[in-house]
Amino acid sequence: MAPTENARVLDRWLHQNADHAVIVIGLDGRIQQWLGACERLFGYSAAQAVGQPGAVLFTEEDRQRGLPELELQEALHSPRSEDDRWHVRRDGSRVYVIGSAVAVRDEHGQPMGFVKMLLDRTDKRSYLEALENRLREQANTKAYKEVAVTTLAHELRNPLAPLSNAVQLIRLTPGAQNIELPLGIIERQLDALRRLVDDLSDAGRVSSHKMSLHREQTDLAALLRELASGMSSEFQGRQLTLTVLLPPTPILLELDRGRLQQAVMNLLSNALRYTPAGGQVWLKGTVEVDHAVIRVSDTGIGLAPETLPHIFELFTRAPSAESLAPSGMGIGLALVKQIAELHGGAVEVRSDGPGKGCEFSLRLPSHRHRLGPDRTT
Repeated sequence: MAPTENARVLDRWLHQNADHAVIVIGLDGRIQQWLGACERLFGYSAAQAVGQPGAVLFTEEDRQRGLPELELQEALHSPRSEDDRWHVRRDGSRVYVIGSAVAVRDEHGQPMGFVKMLLDRTDKRSYLEALENRLREQANTKAYKEVAVTTLAHELRNPLAPLSNAVQLIRLTPGAQNIELPLGIIERQLDALRRLVDDLSDAGRVSSHKMSLHREQTDLAALLRELASGMSSEFQGRQLTLTVLLPPTPILLELDRGRLQQAVMNLLSNALRYTPAGGQVWLKGTVEVDHAVIRVSDTGIGLAPETLPHIFELFTRAPSAESLAPSGMGIGLALVKQIAELHGGAVEVRSDGPGKGCEFSLRLPSHRHRLGPDRTT
């Protein structure tokens, strides 16, 4: 192809690819041609750029590292040298470009110079860097929360035993029956604090994946019936109706009784906390194909669609929850998720929206079970 034909092909290519900058660099590293989008990309006119060292386009830190020279050396000994990095415009601002440099050789294979083709990707790179920074900040915040929660659990647990012992000692003193009411209040608050500390400790295990199971054969139906009975007074105190639907025959599973009890209590406590007075809560246990399913549903405040994908994440709380339970920490549902997954199961939530209640379904693999018809207890 004749030189004039080469020039015409190049002009046509540059016209069709107007976003590309093409720089021809001599063996001495100086700019020889300044084509395409070069002026728009870097702010130099052709007259200002030609004759300058190509290194003028590199950042100060890259120049100190010798990258302009290394790039050309790599182009000499490799098919191309990748050039994806921040560069500097004439006004000192930075532009992120992607592209490559290739060595141009004569008919004898001797190098004549270099051609660099570059494309502006500043907007995309800036977006990615901002996203990386946000993710890094979130990771740092999450790590800080995990350390803080573990420390808090340790510090809160220390005074629990002395306080409980003090209550028992007071009960042994003459006339203690006269202060039975306040002593009962203190004991209930200590129990609540103890449960909170247990949740905080388990939150640390969730984040570090250190929670373990101790399986034993358990009658799931009996376990659910026992839990509902133990919490019935709490539901009555909140003027809520708790309906329990369970088969009359056992549902036998190999599971960690204590952990599953914790998971179901968290689901019931969630319904108790976020269902206004006069509402209803249902606890149902069934076997569906090869899974035992525990469902807890309510007529409570419900969840917005955008909250549903994140509700099982540690420290996540629905904005609508603040009005009914401002002191929650967003730990309970994360524990439910991990306990379900450790059993080889899963937990999911369904809600038609704010004010329309929720239904949580906890599924556990069921290889050994006997099932009878549902009944209400």
